Amino acid sequence: LRFAAARLRPEPLAWRLRDARESLDRLWRVALAADPNLPLQRGFARVEAAHGALVTSAADAREAPRLRLYFADGVVPVRPLVERTAARAYPAGKTEQSSLFGD
Repeated sequence: LRFAAARLRPEPLAWRLRDARESLDRLWRVALAADPNLPLQRGFARVEAAHGALVTSAADAREAPRLRLYFADGVVPVRPLVERTAARAYPAGKTEQSSLFGD
């Protein structure tokens, strides 16, 4: 009878329940920290291509025809500007303009 009474005490069950609750709390904090919208609350933006892929570089952003910028207060659809390279002033290898007078 003494062993049966020891197994029915509520303390071991309460300890296990407390440990399980603490483990669940730790896991929940990790899940919240991994939320991709959490940085938006601190002023950051998330950039996604139109098909939903995360854009992580300027080169990828330039190549995408359309993007979505996610902010804490909403989404802004955008189109990247295509930068044109300036025409070269001199042909490759030439450093100065030729003289008009044949000097």
